Amino acid sequence: MYLLEGQTTTIGTLFSSISTVITKILELFGSVCTTLLANPIFQITIGIVILGIVMSLVFTLVRKMKRRG
Repeated sequence: MYLLEGQTTTIGTLFSSISTVITKILELFGSVCTTLLANPIFQITIGIVILGIVMSLVFTLVRKMKRRG
């Protein structure tokens, strides 16, 4: 939907176009997530990554608490 010379647009049509684009992006994101989460190897990989992040946060907090007290 390109604007041609002499064509006028309103804020309503602009917001409508933006909402259409955002809706399509979220639909695409949803389908990608559904496809990835259907794969067991991906689930295991994400589980290991999340576990590593949580463990590093816990160890960092414990180390800071030992220095203070």
